[in-house]
Amino acid sequence: MKPKFSNRMLVAMAGLILGFSAASLMAPADHARSIARANRHTTERKVPDAEMPNTSLDDGTPRTLEDLEKHYRTKGAGPDLAGHLERLTPEEIRSLMEALWEVQRAGEVDPGVLPVAIQAAARELYRREGIGALEWGNTLAEQGKSEIFEKLVMAAVEDSPEQAKPWVDIFQSKYAFPFSNPFREVAFRAASTKGVDAVLEARRILGGGVGEQLVYGPLPDDFDFKRMLAEAPDSMGSHGAVGFESAVELWAGTDPDAAWQALMETGGDNRKVASRYLDSIFNGMSQTVGE
Repeated sequence: MKPKFSNRMLVAMAGLILGFSAASLMAPADHARSIARANRHTTERKVPDAEMPNTSLDDGTPRTLEDLEKHYRTKGAGPDLAGHLERLTPEEIRSLMEALWEVQRAGEVDPGVLPVAIQAAARELYRREGIGALEWGNTLAEQGKSEIFEKLVMAAVEDSPEQAKPWVDIFQSKYAFPFSNPFREVAFRAASTKGVDAVLEARRILGGGVGEQLVYGPLPDDFDFKRMLAEAPDSMGSHGAVGFESAVELWAGTDPDAAWQALMETGGDNRKVASRYLDSIFNGMSQTVGE
């Protein structure tokens, strides 16, 4: 049986897609028509006029697909996406994620938009249900919808790599491509905003792949680059198991002398390895003092 969608869930669905497609070459009207087509394919009933909510925009809140398109046209990107999701029940969020997945599979919308929209819904569902959301996602993966499970695991990894690790292992063992781990970068990005302790903990739990960056901006003001370089295991190994190019570039953008000195203090053969960060030093310096 095809799913039925409440009006507010359809508004949330359109809001996610429209809001996250600001950089797309597709016009807002095209996106609205895509959602309308998806709605016709996935719902079995029309909502009677008596059931429709007030569509007035007097308070600035879009309440229908048409209102949302008008809001997008007149005010640009950035409708209250979090607000749309917060108004949905957990069951509606689950249905929304499946609907977005169906739209993605049908190729109705720019393929770069849907994964981001599904991720936003996954964060909200995980925030409310925690492990329960992951258990539900795992059952979907067994039905061929592993992308939804992946987004839920990503939401868990952002929150706590340690609690998410068993679910990362489940996904990796059943659904991931060989030698691919989509969760490490997500974990490192989230950890970078919290500080060195979080970065080192994420690395300890999830490891690191060849060429992967360990640190991503923006960073807190008190981020201890020197400690990170000193304590991250195998951070400057001969095979470059984890890359610090982005970290060194960020550091050199604020304190190039300290970044250079820290690299020179690595000692022994590691000085040769440190030379691969020279471009990062120069790139970081150029952001603040010019080339």
